[in-house]
Amino acid sequence: TQNRKINMKILLLLPLLLSSTVYASGKDTCELLKDTALWIMTERQQGKDIDQYLNTDQLNENQHLLLSDMIVNANQYPVFATDLMKQKAIDNFKKEWKEDCERSGPED
Repeated sequence: TQNRKINMKILLLLPLLLSSTVYASGKDTCELLKDTALWIMTERQQGKDIDQYLNTDQLNENQHLLLSDMIVNANQYPVFATDLMKQKAIDNFKKEWKEDCERSGPED
């Protein structure tokens, strides 16, 4: 299915989070974090068990910790009943992660 392809794509991209190529550009890293946050919260709002994404050996320790933090954070949001509230939760979550990333990024 399309969702499964997107899920696998994100899982395959996660190891890039801390790679030197992506890390060299804070913008790229923050965009990837935003996209991952979008995916995580979309899955959460669809009622899926997002904790399952931690069961992979494709991530190093730091990447696993980052994904774990993101999932713990996402699980603090309720699963909303209306599409409008679900979309607001998704938008807020991805915005939070991107802004946190940009605030903590390397200084120019």
